[in-house]
Amino acid sequence: MGGKTNFFGNKNIEKHALTLKTTYDAITIRNHIMQTFENFLSSNKDKKEGLLNFVIVGAGPTGVEMAGALAEIKKNVLPLDFHRIDFSNLRIIRIEGSKHTLNSMSNSAKIASKKYLLEMGIEVMTKTCVKDYDGEHLVLNNGELIKTKTVIWAAGITANKVEGIFSYPHP
Repeated sequence: MGGKTNFFGNKNIEKHALTLKTTYDAITIRNHIMQTFENFLSSNKDKKEGLLNFVIVGAGPTGVEMAGALAEIKKNVLPLDFHRIDFSNLRIIRIEGSKHTLNSMSNSAKIASKKYLLEMGIEVMTKTCVKDYDGEHLVLNNGELIKTKTVIWAAGITANKVEGIFSYPHP
């Protein structure tokens, strides 16, 4: 029956964030990343701010895998294609509302995943929720603002509804 991305009612996030549920989504993310670096090369200093901040919201399996993949691409692929960019300035920020990465898994998985992400140079924020995103500014529940053009939303899923089946509780 499948599911769809849960934006928890936030229409701005739904409008501006990228998702990763389908092959089409993956291609869209790839194209967005490539376009971001092309924009970085052709932008003046003022327009460059935020282009090298990549944010992944959600630390379940999708969010952790996405962050790890971005870190490997940052290290092994992008420097070959974009010689003029200093990738030491590229930030990969992984945000999770719960206390741990892979929160629904075993304690050893939680510990290992956080260690893995940190060793790859990924910034890990836990117990932090996203309040809003307008396509340029990500607003966190602690008041922090992150300037970014790239937010990948892997923070939740909701089941598809089947027509003709009542939701519970039903009178």
